[in-house]
Amino acid sequence: MINVTRKQAAGEPFEKFYADLQNLIKTCEFNDQRDKLMKMQIIMRVSSKEIQENLLREERSLNKMVDHCMAVELAEKNMQVIATESQNQDLHVVRKAETSKSNYDKKKFKC
Repeated sequence: MINVTRKQAAGEPFEKFYADLQNLIKTCEFNDQRDKLMKMQIIMRVSSKEIQENLLREERSLNKMVDHCMAVELAEKNMQVIATESQNQDLHVVRKAETSKSNYDKKKFKC
């Protein structure tokens, strides 16, 4: 059995982790068992426990497993962008409301 100690670091893109695994396994010449070994290493070494749990739920080809990991990573990035944009829009609305109110108050007190 191959001893691959390469783990995905927190925040590391899955694509880089996968490329490193491919290079490590390529040097070991496990041609007939390569996909099986890659799948096992991805499951054991991926940083996200949610992805790990999902990969263990059903049998997938290596390509489908890689596609799933990359899709989840992309979805997480998109969710962060949406959350940031939503927060910025909320701040803009609050600032606009505060500005409008202060302008209204100034007009109210002018003689």
